Amino acid sequence: MLADVPAKHKFVTADLPAGGDVIMYGVLVGRTSEPLQRGGLLSTRNLRHAAAPFHDRDAAPRWSAPSVSRWREKTFLGYQRSDGLVGTRNYWVVLPLVFCENRNLAVLKQAFEEELGFAAPQIYRRQVAEMVRLYREGKSDELRSVSFTESKAPAPAARVFRNVDGINS
Repeated sequence: MLADVPAKHKFVTADLPAGGDVIMYGVLVGRTSEPLQRGGLLSTRNLRHAAAPFHDRDAAPRWSAPSVSRWREKTFLGYQRSDGLVGTRNYWVVLPLVFCENRNLAVLKQAFEEELGFAAPQIYRRQVAEMVRLYREGKSDELRSVSFTESKAPAPAARVFRNVDGINS
């Protein structure tokens, strides 16, 4: 290395002239603003943004499936689907990178629970909504004597995906 390259920073792997293309993962990301030697630090001081023009693919990618014969008799902890295919358990982990995002994650979790059919019945929400309705309609006598029973609660929403067995926090 020609310079002290801090952790997670980039360095040049080949000599580059001023205006030389900087390619990362096969994509043009910038051009050098000065000549750089192999092992030198790439930074915002010596690199200017550049991008290749967008274009549609010229041809569909070609791919041949590899042989899976050596695994044909192997098993795993999955389940058999009705169409003969198999499935596995998947976990999604959503982590807030800053504390202030915790509330957004709670809202996101609630949305998934409600729309996918895992939410607990919103009994108190319906009771408050009923009392507000009676108040707005001027039915104060009914409001004073309102009685809520479990039987008024609608059935839980049907689950959207039969193979999803829950949402955890």
